[in-house]
Amino acid sequence: MGNRGDLTNEQWERIEPLLPKANTTRGQPAQDHRQLLNGILWVLRTGAPWRDMPERYGKWTTIYNRFQRWRKSAVWEKMLPSYRLCWMWKAMWTGKSISLTPRRCVPTNMPLVQKSSAEQEALGRSRGGFSTKIHFRCEGTGRLITFLLTPGQESDIRQAEKLMETGSILRSSGHRRLRPNRVVADKGYTSQAFRKYLHQRHIRCTITRRKNEHCRGSFEKSHYRKRNIIERLINRLKQFRRIATRYEKRAANFSAMITIASLLLFSDFAYRL
Repeated sequence: MGNRGDLTNEQWERIEPLLPKANTTRGQPAQDHRQLLNGILWVLRTGAPWRDMPERYGKWTTIYNRFQRWRKSAVWEKMLPSYRLCWMWKAMWTGKSISLTPRRCVPTNMPLVQKSSAEQEALGRSRGGFSTKIHFRCEGTGRLITFLLTPGQESDIRQAEKLMETGSILRSSGHRRLRPNRVVADKGYTSQAFRKYLHQRHIRCTITRRKNEHCRGSFEKSHYRKRNIIERLINRLKQFRRIATRYEKRAANFSAMITIASLLLFSDFAYRL
């Protein structure tokens, strides 16, 4: 019987075909992919150091090295489009609402890696202290499309257009869809330049305005209520303690952890935390 939080048989059947084939031509036989993935998920769920991983998952060094190797070869990022395609065939595409919102994660005090900078590793200081900000974009049913990492003091609006230009969705017809029908966002994303950007691409928007803005327009509260979709997505991601608090020194490793959590949320199977 599996341990709490391990992959279920249904989840493993979905993930196994998307993983790299084990190299059995030379050396010792590779560790079972399922056991290795369960070890990574244990670290992701608990937020514990890699060295504290239970022995039932194998040597922590083997699992950590495999995590790093798959991260460098973009295994996790390549799996996301396959999950989107499987989901699009069985779920309804709404395309009516898409949300952008930042989320701040608090990293531990850690030295920077050589030949790198705080900005490259998405580390900075804001009102909340030493932190990283995650900018999410999701579609109308709460599925994550893409995300960006920036230092904690980074302005939200500076990432808005970049978020809109990444993360397409595969439709049931086989075509990719990048632009939504409507963008719903909070006042962190309000600016005339961004509204003009959306208007030129025929994207409607429902974005709250600041009190000091002179240009006022109609505001549809019924559409803005849908912004709670992104908040619910963030709350689900925060159940993974490795995401709620940043422990990774490298931004690439932290991004990989968010991608793995998104893979689990993408599936329609319940993930027991």
